[in-house]
Amino acid sequence: MTPSGLDRPARLDMESNPDKCPVCGGNEWSGLNSVRDFEYCVSFAATYAECKTCRSLVQVPMPDFEMLSSFYPTDYHSKVSGGLLKHVRNALRFAGLRSLLKEEGAILDYGSGDGDFLVWLSDRLPGRDLYGYEIGEKRVIEHRASGAVTLVKGDPAYAADVIPQCSLITLNHVIEHLPDPRSTVQLLKEKLAPGGVFTGQTPAARSLEHRV
Repeated sequence: MTPSGLDRPARLDMESNPDKCPVCGGNEWSGLNSVRDFEYCVSFAATYAECKTCRSLVQVPMPDFEMLSSFYPTDYHSKVSGGLLKHVRNALRFAGLRSLLKEEGAILDYGSGDGDFLVWLSDRLPGRDLYGYEIGEKRVIEHRASGAVTLVKGDPAYAADVIPQCSLITLNHVIEHLPDPRSTVQLLKEKLAPGGVFTGQTPAARSLEHRV
């Protein structure tokens, strides 16, 4: 989600701030920024403190799992399938991953939404075990593409128990949504098979998609 709108409260509530900046380890903060969501109209205003050392903005307090899962409505873009644009994006993503693919081994798409990319991929990689994980309030497992795609929904710990080691783990526009990227990367490291590949993509501020 891309929040906009900015207010600057005059006073910084130090009790609500993290002990250390997760980027540089600094512990001095400047004023708070309150940011509302105008894209999906979520009834929540996130608050950010600015690290005086590296100028990074850190959300305070970080959302817990239940709060985080409530931010994504049913019409969130990764949960909506179909369309020519989606097909083009899947093809471009596959082109970038092709050189990283091993001849065998499971593939995990962490933050897979409705699993549309994996369903699209199942036609191009028949016989591969394809797993997707998406945050969800309930722990459920769904199957798509005649069982070729396994979608795991729930908390990250549940995903770690259910999903096997994988030869390729990919995060596409996901890591910037995580309240604790380090712990997620560490969890996924344990799911990476020997010789496997871990890859990710984040939004580029200078890209055509971002400008549109």
